[in-house]
Amino acid sequence: MHRLGMPVSDDTILRQLKRNHPASMQKDDIRVVGIDDWSWHSTRSGTIMVDLERQSVVDVLDDRSVESAKAWFQERPTIEVVSRDRCGPLPRQPGRTHRRLPGG
Repeated sequence: MHRLGMPVSDDTILRQLKRNHPASMQKDDIRVVGIDDWSWHSTRSGTIMVDLERQSVVDVLDDRSVESAKAWFQERPTIEVVSRDRCGPLPRQPGRTHRRLPGG
């Protein structure tokens, strides 16, 4: 973050995200989610989940594994739309329907 002119460490931002994501949000309230992986300190990585309708961080996973993401989604059956890039360790799941949205 220092390279962006922000006098705060990456670890501090991660702690704040984990501490401040809305614990009151019910798992069945999320319908549209964005998922992205990120790294800090070049050796540690994680996955961030964002409720795209509310524009808020929902969760921060401690790794980028397919297993963690799959478990996270299985706990939230009301998710209808997932937005993600096509890079990284989260390949398409066999047997899953993937619809392209107009303009996507």
